[in-house]
Amino acid sequence: MTDRRSPEPDGLCTPADARAAARRGFPGDDAGLRAALEEGAPGTPALVGRLDREGDAYYLVPFHRGDRLCAVVEVDARRCEVIKAGAVTGAAADFLLPPDRALAAARKVRPGIPDDALARLVWRPCRESFDSFCPLWAISHAAGVVFVDQSSGVHDRLHTDGRGGGPDGR
Repeated sequence: MTDRRSPEPDGLCTPADARAAARRGFPGDDAGLRAALEEGAPGTPALVGRLDREGDAYYLVPFHRGDRLCAVVEVDARRCEVIKAGAVTGAAADFLLPPDRALAAARKVRPGIPDDALARLVWRPCRESFDSFCPLWAISHAAGVVFVDQSSGVHDRLHTDGRGGGPDGR
């Protein structure tokens, strides 16, 4: 197999390489997905860190037709290979909750979180998000971390003891 990535210093493929991998498409016979990938334009990839696999990460690459989200492609950030893809059939315009809205949601519940708190996209199978297309914002603050889901729900911990989760809470 040809290595199609230009590694970043941390060994991850670049956002441009992730976009190119997503553009090459996802093998399969889903006509709706194929049309979305062919007709849509790839947007800015979002890097998501895996909490359940240290050092692993993936990119979510949105595809838009005009101002509407039409597909999302998940690309492994180390191998720069497509993991999965899905067509968006609803009237979705937003790709992910913007970090400033995630921070605002977190500050409503935890008013002491500073304006310059670090927010990064993360994911692990858990009750709060059992689909890797719906990562959480992890917002670090003096007392620890809060997680904000894509619906602006704020969680002090991730519940990994049931459907979609493993044995620990973070």
